[in-house]
Amino acid sequence: MPRWLSKDTVQSIVALLDQGKSLRQIAQELGISLGTAHYYCTIHQPSLPKSKGGRPRKIKSADAQYLKHLIQTQKVTTARELTQLINKMLASSVSTQTVHHELKGHGIKAVVRHERHQQERQRDTRQTKLFRACIPLSLSIQVW
Repeated sequence: MPRWLSKDTVQSIVALLDQGKSLRQIAQELGISLGTAHYYCTIHQPSLPKSKGGRPRKIKSADAQYLKHLIQTQKVTTARELTQLINKMLASSVSTQTVHHELKGHGIKAVVRHERHQQERQRDTRQTKLFRACIPLSLSIQVW
């Protein structure tokens, strides 16, 4: 249970909340516990928006929309190209994985391309043709 504070201290808590200070900052500044600051905050300003917490995003929403636009207009095709472009725009560096994650959050799915040798492609094409040629034969056997 929090200790009871004077009216001046409670008014200063409310004033500091209005200034946008966090509960931790208020508790340190006034020399009270964090729980006491939280108690008086919930009593005097229950509609105060809660902090999202966590780490701030490296790529802002507007930047992500711009990246999405670049992909949709086909000016950029890979996440690596996007990463190089955004690293030029922003002061901090961003990894390719960060760009990939941000695009995934905006509904753009990455397509992984595996480069194969020409001979493997030809072999796969021959096997596919052979498989297609055998399908009618197998279907006609099942009908009998």
